[in-house]
Amino acid sequence: MQTCGADCAKKREELFGFIDGKREEMLAFWKELVNHEGRYDEVENLREVAAFLKKGFEEAGFKCELVETGSEFAPVLTGVLGAERKGAPVLFTGHYDTVFKKGTYGDNPFHIENGRAYGPGVLDMKGGIAISLLCAMALNHVGFDARPIRISYAGDEEGDRTVAPNNTVNLLNESSKGCIFAFNMETGVADGGVCIGRKGAADYVVTVKGVAAHPGNAFAKGRNAIEEMAHKILEIQRLTPEDLSYTVSVDLVEGGVSSNTIPDRCQIRIDTRANTNKDAAHIKESIENICAKTYIEGTSTEVTQEGTFPPYETTDGVMKLYGHLVASAEKYGLAVPSKSHLGGASDASRIDAPVLCSCGVPGSGNHTNSEYADVEGFFERAKLLCAAILEADSFAEA
Repeated sequence: MQTCGADCAKKREELFGFIDGKREEMLAFWKELVNHEGRYDEVENLREVAAFLKKGFEEAGFKCELVETGSEFAPVLTGVLGAERKGAPVLFTGHYDTVFKKGTYGDNPFHIENGRAYGPGVLDMKGGIAISLLCAMALNHVGFDARPIRISYAGDEEGDRTVAPNNTVNLLNESSKGCIFAFNMETGVADGGVCIGRKGAADYVVTVKGVAAHPGNAFAKGRNAIEEMAHKILEIQRLTPEDLSYTVSVDLVEGGVSSNTIPDRCQIRIDTRANTNKDAAHIKESIENICAKTYIEGTSTEVTQEGTFPPYETTDGVMKLYGHLVASAEKYGLAVPSKSHLGGASDASRIDAPVLCSCGVPGSGNHTNSEYADVEGFFERAKLLCAAILEADSFAEA
């Protein structure tokens, strides 16, 4: 366990005092950010959100750019503070889009009740973005100049619209190259912990084509696409192992036009979740092998993969960074964060550096109207991440 000597104690007092003193200013910024609404497919609204964030980070000293990803997609906000600094950079990353249509909460939706902040994206994940800005301001205040601080915030994560011409995935990956470590500012765990692994997610669409026919007059000529698909569905459902280390689930079935027509088409959508890239590859191969079989002669099957999020694997680098966060918390007299593995996918899997996820404000209720963020947790999280950055040399030397 590290101890905080005289120099450390002085810096801690200065750092924490600054963060506590910025309470009203940061709550006002958080409120305005949340009230700048923008669902993942509301591109014009998102452009306003991105411009607001760009202005806020530039006022803190960042050199920022809104990188276009096509007219139908929101830009990626990138920025760097202290590009001339010699150390390997630290990265804050995540997304500024939400799942809520503008107006879902009414006018001026941000509000605080009993220590909890509410509003569209207050937790997922505008609170985390605001924390990263506060961290940069606080580090500036204490004279931190050892290494650059980067940001990279996408506008299309919630809809997973990563097929943009200037691919969002590539931009996030590029921003993380050469970094000593990264914090994905996704929803913090309710108890103040962080995430060390997430299941990846991939959707598959399977389409069977058969031959339509009248079931009374031409039954033998028909090739029932639903019957062919039924065989495949049962095999696909059996792919999930008993230990649930990965899951495969047929969640949507569509087919047929009427009860008196043998269906010539049936389509299913499959949700898959995997903890490792190895398992994700096994799932893909297994689905393709099942779909390559033909049970009813005269039918054909096509399988496509959509909406892919690779697993965020619990690597040695991830665990080293978690250990560094724990040591920093102990040294600076902060609560030690727990660690957890979560089922929901995130952009942490896109980062080419040791990365922790769920580094944003603690809370609960993602993607629901009851979504909330813990106000005190907002400021405690900023202190913890600042401590970890101030002690980054210890991480490099370990």
